[in-house]
Amino acid sequence: MQVTGQVVVVTGGANGIGRALCETFHRAGAAKVVVADLDLAGAEAVAASIGGAAFKCDVGQEKDIRHVIEETERQHGPIALFCSNAGIGGGFDPLSENAGGTSDEPWREAGPSMSWRMSTPRGI
Repeated sequence: MQVTGQVVVVTGGANGIGRALCETFHRAGAAKVVVADLDLAGAEAVAASIGGAAFKCDVGQEKDIRHVIEETERQHGPIALFCSNAGIGGGFDPLSENAGGTSDEPWREAGPSMSWRMSTPRGI
């Protein structure tokens, strides 16, 4: 996806893969990268380093996601890419023949963004 001139939201953007995604989208020319994370100080630090914006967000709380979406669009325009990165994997055997194929229960236990599977408000 081309993000040049676009608004991008990354959940779990304060650290690790999320931070790397934020930095990559910034380098790719995104108009605004919104860093959403439980760790507000970390999100603010990443946002400051890339000229982005930060929100405290618990992806397990629909009201938090709605807030990020509504405020992002109010302040920066339509969201072109919503990157649901937040979550903690676990509860399944990664060495099994089909690690996630036997049941959806391990994914529900793995973390909110895993179980939401793109069911965020307005299909973002």
